Parts: sequence; structure tokens; C-alpha cells
Amino acid sequence: MFEGNLPQGRAVNINLPDDRAIREVEFFCRGTSPRGSRVDISVDLGRYQAEWRRNPNWNRWAGAFPWVDRERDVRWVTLGTERFEGRRDRETTVAAWRGQQINSIALQPMNADARCRSIEVTFRNGRSRELEFSRGNYLTEGEFYRIDLPGGDRNVERINMTCQAVRDRAVTMQIFASRQ
Repeated sequence: MFEGNLPQGRAVNINLPDDRAIREVEFFCRGTSPRGSRVDISVDLGRYQAEWRRNPNWNRWAGAFPWVDRERDVRWVTLGTERFEGRRDRETTVAAWRGQQINSIALQPMNADARCRSIEVTFRNGRSRELEFSRGNYLTEGEFYRIDLPGGDRNVERINMTCQAVRDRAVTMQIFASRQ
């Protein structure tokens, strides 16, 4: 059980007891924004992943999580969440250990449509590469946008992004990575 504030744009980790059979999740929340609030749930399946995938309901569940791509059998991990305010806000996500052996990254605007003018990935070998992505096109709120990484180095140190909200003051972007 968790009780407390869920700050916008920040993950709150809740560890479960040893009995991990979850039948339902209930929320009794009150949003602080006049526009309402949104709570996104992600799960670290760890060693239970193979068991979860054998479940007959796998196809129904997989589509509910943005970090699972059923068609390509790809699992996504969260690298970070960044909030962009203003026209040319630049933010950096440090990948840490989650940045090892990444094939693709993905972006998901959380509370508004967004536009990203540049996305630059810096690899552990010190080289940086600007990704060909969107070039100013809108990213729709809640949609999942995949970007394949170029080249042979797959160890990501950090991701620098210049983004802005579209028709809103700020946007929160969730950044994901896949290893397949």
C-alpha cells in the first residue's frame, strides 16, 4: 500500500511483498491540476518475465503497457522522465546502467502534445550523434515514438533533447530504451 503525493514527472517506486500475484490495483487519488491528472503504471517483472509471457492473457495485457511491443517481442525499460517548459528548453537524461546494449529509444509525451527540435545521444566512448527524428513534427500526447539507434556502439551515456509543449505551457516526456 502506498499513501502520499505523486509528483508530476517523477517516478515513485513501490516494492511489493513476496506474494506477487496482483489481481487489481485501486487508486483513490485527487488531481491537483484543473485539467485533471494522469497516473502511469510500469512494472519491473525481473525473473518473473518468462512466466508472465506464458500466461494465456499475454496478448491482451501486452498492449496495455507502452514498454512491450507485441509484434516485435521487444521489452522497454524506462530511462527517465524530463519536463520541458518554454520554447527551447534543453534537458538531459543520464542513462546509467540502463543504457547498456540499447538498440532503440522511444519517447512518449505525457501531458500535452510536443515538438522536439533535436535529440542527441552521447555514447560511452564519448562520441555523440544527432538522431534523425520528427524534425519539428508534432508528437501526440500518450503516443509512443520509436527511434532506432545508428551505428555499432550500443552503450548510451546520456540523451540531450530540445523539446517544447504544443498549445500548452509545459510537457513531460518519458524516455524508454530497448535491448532487442
